[in-house]
Amino acid sequence: ADEGVILKCIEAFEDQQATVKRNPGDRWMIRGPTEYIPPTQVEVVTRRKALPLDENEGIYVRDIKTGRVRAVIGETYMLTQDEELWQKELPKQVEDLLTRDALVDRNIPTRNRTTDKNQSQQETTTNSKSNAVKRDKSKLVTYRVPHNA
Repeated sequence: ADEGVILKCIEAFEDQQATVKRNPGDRWMIRGPTEYIPPTQVEVVTRRKALPLDENEGIYVRDIKTGRVRAVIGETYMLTQDEELWQKELPKQVEDLLTRDALVDRNIPTRNRTTDKNQSQQETTTNSKSNAVKRDKSKLVTYRVPHNA
């Protein structure tokens, strides 16, 4: 049950597989592995796979119907037909701090960096390295503290 297909009804029909009447706009999910051939009244919206999360990992999940956002942490999770990954926006300063390597960049001050030309030149070279890894905005915000910090 680590795969699923989200379906949407285009035209009213009687679903023989689930013995239920489907109306236009209805969304539902079929979990697999299974074989499914959608009838002509059904549109395949998307395929879903379960997201394995470690105990220190998490994702932001938004309920499409209510708009409520919650965090799912440390379990294998598959989004339902009424959920989507939510992108958490952070201020630029926080983004910069999260992309810095705590060990390599530990001697670079976080404030008043542009006082010295050499220092600002050093900053651009360090930032170009650390900005190469972009943060996945749907993943829970975490910060690894180096050992013995």
